[in-house]
Amino acid sequence: MKRKNMILAMLVILGMVTFLDRINISVAGSSIMHDLDLSPAQWGWVQSAFILSYGLMQIPMGAMGDRFGHRKILAAIVLWWSLFTAFTGLAGGLMSLLVIRFMFGIGEAGSSPCSTGVISRWFEKGEVGKAQGYVWAASRMGGALTPFVVIPVMMWVGWRSAFYLLGALGIVWAIVWWLYYRNPGGAGVSEISSISGNSGASGEAALSWRSLLHSSQFWLLCAMYFFYAFGSWFFFSWFPTFMELGRGFDKTELTYAVAVPFVMSMIGNIAGGYLTDRLSKKYGIKVGRKALGSTSLAVSSVCMFLAAFIPGKMAVFVFLSLLCCKPNNWFVF
Repeated sequence: MKRKNMILAMLVILGMVTFLDRINISVAGSSIMHDLDLSPAQWGWVQSAFILSYGLMQIPMGAMGDRFGHRKILAAIVLWWSLFTAFTGLAGGLMSLLVIRFMFGIGEAGSSPCSTGVISRWFEKGEVGKAQGYVWAASRMGGALTPFVVIPVMMWVGWRSAFYLLGALGIVWAIVWWLYYRNPGGAGVSEISSISGNSGASGEAALSWRSLLHSSQFWLLCAMYFFYAFGSWFFFSWFPTFMELGRGFDKTELTYAVAVPFVMSMIGNIAGGYLTDRLSKKYGIKVGRKALGSTSLAVSSVCMFLAAFIPGKMAVFVFLSLLCCKPNNWFVF
């Protein structure tokens, strides 16, 4: 197997670990709220603590990966957030949980930008959408697996042990990544040739902050992603609690109710990766990216509207699952 495919496999595993660690607190939400005597409003602050640090640290963490190398930064941030995943199991109340989740978000903020940086250095432009598709799909697979891991552990030894287990998993990944990963310059001659069309293989592409901030396309993409994330974060934070407390799913039903939307998203991301690369090859990058993105976001908005207003337990579940089919990898460059 080519080294770049091994690296992609490791990023796929990281995508799963990222969402296992991110979604576990949502799956365990009702149990944590009960044990720590937290109100829904307080639980909202716990969820927001992670999202706040996650959003604030995206650019700094991505910049650190570019400057100091993705081998060092990915190993460090995965180790960091894995420790705070385990520390979540030690939380004794609202304040400790707020601090732990905020610190956890600092580490997870670097996962997507650094993984994207690795892909941009190892894969040709025509392969980037497909490679990103696998990584995004794996993250959704991690979300789908979370209830199957967390709920049995919770029912057996309590919710705290689930955080210890998942924290240990991330620490193992960080060690293996540090030992295995090297920059493209350390690859064999044939592999360097295969990625020579990428600027990361021969040097960093110059991009000033001034030109970036004066780009209308940059701000358009930022606005698009804001509204995309506005809906998506419901699934990453409140969805399991909503299905259990708001729609009456019990623990056994919740396992599958939480998993199915993430499986649908996984399918959408893999299909979207292949489709956006194919459309881009045939019609150009501009059409290939925009056609898929505009269509998928429009269809998902209709499903979200229907889910918000149609009563009934299963009807809401169906539309929310269909909503998650949209691919997230069409806006790669």
